[in-house]
Amino acid sequence: ETLKHRIRFSMSAEGADASRKSWYFSNAFYSVEYFKTFAIFEQLTSCTRRLLAGKMSIVCANLSNAYFSIANGANHIVYPDGTAPFEGMQHSFPLEYQAVSSFIDSVRKLHLDEREYVLLKALLMLSPSLDDASTSERALLTTQSECYAKALLSYVLARRGTQHGPRAYQEMLSTIDMLSHRVKIEK
Repeated sequence: ETLKHRIRFSMSAEGADASRKSWYFSNAFYSVEYFKTFAIFEQLTSCTRRLLAGKMSIVCANLSNAYFSIANGANHIVYPDGTAPFEGMQHSFPLEYQAVSSFIDSVRKLHLDEREYVLLKALLMLSPSLDDASTSERALLTTQSECYAKALLSYVLARRGTQHGPRAYQEMLSTIDMLSHRVKIEK
């Protein structure tokens, strides 16, 4: 209901102008297109592709929005055209505004570089649970996810060392749960 309310507000005359791009939905679309580039995509049934794409697209879009905003020095979501989805909306949606700010702070504390961001995003794409997928598809997804998890761990250990790497890796993995929880709240 909250998401529908935000959409209605942003499409109203006082919420947006007619020429503004909807980055929120663009980033969800880009996430689906990114998922299609994975070799595993062709190995899944069309039903599983749709389910997985639907579950992970908003999760990945949230991470993309946060990463871009942090990279541009913002404490709130900022899109490439300079617009901010909560600009002027903090009074109408104070809880959502606070949740986004808190989320960005959590991602900022990870100090992700581009490789960590991309590997984390790959893990996000493969992480949603799929009760409707076949046993073989779930096994395939798990195998792919484990490969990306190992690659992320290896890179984090090489970049941050054995003293700080394990904790940073664990914090990155906990971000997946946090993002999934945020999406559930938004729905």
